[in-house]
Amino acid sequence: MAAEASELRRGNALRLNGELLIVVEMNHVKPGKGPAYLQGRLRSVTTGSIREYRFRMNEAVERVFTEQKVVTFSYRAGDDIVFMDDESFEEYHVTAAAAGDSIRLFAEGEKLELQFADGELIGVIYPDYVVRTVAQTMHDVKAAKVTNQVKPATLDVGAEVQVPIFIKEGERIRLHTESGKYHERAGD
Repeated sequence: MAAEASELRRGNALRLNGELLIVVEMNHVKPGKGPAYLQGRLRSVTTGSIREYRFRMNEAVERVFTEQKVVTFSYRAGDDIVFMDDESFEEYHVTAAAAGDSIRLFAEGEKLELQFADGELIGVIYPDYVVRTVAQTMHDVKAAKVTNQVKPATLDVGAEVQVPIFIKEGERIRLHTESGKYHERAGD
């Protein structure tokens, strides 16, 4: 399906030079001199690598129709992440590279979305933020005069992240899924 580059949004799939790509980020850039353009970060479905692309505003691109399916994160099997469809009980295997680093912030049994293009599984769709409990962190870190001090913390799912020094064990925090960085304390 043909579309203009200005219509591309995060999560859209497109075919460029015969390769299936997913939009990770798309920014409108207006330089001081010259026409405006779109600067995009696109992830290759086959290799998992992320590359930068530049599009003219009215450039024609081939968008690929995608569908999403809600599944349950079942378990890890070696280098694969296994998801299960709750309705048909069908299992979907996704390589750890294709699932991305964000999978470390999720526990088995949680609901996520898988994205399909032309009937082929192309990736995992994560929510923008996830709430986790701090299982372990350093105690009594003395506050220095420097702002934005951080310390390591282990989450309830086993992932390690950096959190501000005022966060204590047992607190629930909201993390940005894509970067894995602390966003804020989570209200109950």
